[in-house]
Amino acid sequence: MTWSVRTYQPADERSWLRCRVLGFLDTAYYDDVWTSKPATTGPDLVAVTGDGTVAGILVATVRGKAATIDTVVVHLDFRRQGIGQALHVYADRYTDAGEPGRAAVVARAGLTLTSGFLHGRMVDEQWARANFRRVHVCRRFARRLVSEHD
Repeated sequence: MTWSVRTYQPADERSWLRCRVLGFLDTAYYDDVWTSKPATTGPDLVAVTGDGTVAGILVATVRGKAATIDTVVVHLDFRRQGIGQALHVYADRYTDAGEPGRAAVVARAGLTLTSGFLHGRMVDEQWARANFRRVHVCRRFARRLVSEHD
C-alpha cells in the first residue's frame, strides 16, 4: 500500500474523522469521538493512501511559545506500515540512551516542553496518580517456560 504525508485539507474531514475513530477504537481513547474536526493552531498533517483515504493523523496546537501534539493516530487497517513513524518521533531510551534528551528536553528556539508521554516505575504509581490527571498502567505478565528436559 502506498501513502504520502501532506497537510490536512477541508475535503479530508469525513475520512479524517473515520481514521480518528477507528485508530483509537482499540485504545484507552476509544470513547473520545468527535463529529466534526476542530480548528487547529499548529501543524495538521495526514497520511493519505493513493485513493485519498486518511490513514494517519498528526494534530498539534501552538499557543505562544508552546506546542502540544494533541493527536497521533493510525487507522486500524493501515498499521505497521511506518505511517506513525512518518508522522511523529517517539523517543526511546532503549534504542539510544540520549534520544529522549534530543527529542524533548533540549531547548528549541521559542519552544517550551509542556506535555509528554512518560514511563515510570510501578513503585511510583501512587505518586503519579496524586500528581497527574491521566495515568495509564500497562502490565506485562511473564512466565518462565519449562521444558520436560529442565
